[in-house]
Amino acid sequence: METENIEHLVWRAIQTLDEAQGWRLTPADQEALCRAVAPLISAEAASSLERMQIVVHNYYCDGPAVNAMLTAGSPEGEALWSQWYEQIAKSAAKKGLAEADALDLVHSTFFHMQRALQNFKFESRLTTYWHAVFNNRFCKWLEQKKRRPQPDEIQEELTPAAQHQPLADTILNNEIAELVHGELQALLKSTDYIILSLYYIEQTFIDADSGEQKRWTDAEIGNHLAMPLNTITARRTRALKRLRENPRLAELFRSLLQE
Repeated sequence: METENIEHLVWRAIQTLDEAQGWRLTPADQEALCRAVAPLISAEAASSLERMQIVVHNYYCDGPAVNAMLTAGSPEGEALWSQWYEQIAKSAAKKGLAEADALDLVHSTFFHMQRALQNFKFESRLTTYWHAVFNNRFCKWLEQKKRRPQPDEIQEELTPAAQHQPLADTILNNEIAELVHGELQALLKSTDYIILSLYYIEQTFIDADSGEQKRWTDAEIGNHLAMPLNTITARRTRALKRLRENPRLAELFRSLLQE
């Protein structure tokens, strides 16, 4: 559908809702709302005035909050992110997980929510969307807790001893295995794991501005996590050093990454 037609339909939806909801928007407000919503309309939403009204209504209610959260350095956005973090923590606590596992789930979910918000199309209320993201991440977290894909690059950066040391030769009993797994979990719950995940596992991302596929470099990760480049490099190097120095940890990490 052509852009002009979509804008016309959005305009109709805005005027209908303005009257029904008692928004009392000025012509300038209606025009601004139309400009903001039109690019968000999918082909499915454009085929139904009712679905278009849903997008308009959701943007009217949640648009200011989403825009603030997507604006780097916005005090309002940072406050909203803090509120959502607390909400995620409450949802994780309701799953009946151990404290360490709940914290692991919270970190994983919050990180993915920060990325998912960039693709939010307002086809639901923000609260409903977050709920769906949390449930999706919880299911994936359960799978990832067992094992994750093995990145070849990590294998190359580990020492030969760590790469080829059989797990059976280094873990002599269940007690030792539990201790090593505990150390591994401590690594996975930290920001270090997010850095390793982006750099070695995801490896690439789609740039929101250019639409191009880019490599997750230390610099890009630093921009994404709002951390200095030197800090990202140091933390990634530190995490790899822990794997190189501990064959058991390296083997467990590699096993966790394999599917």
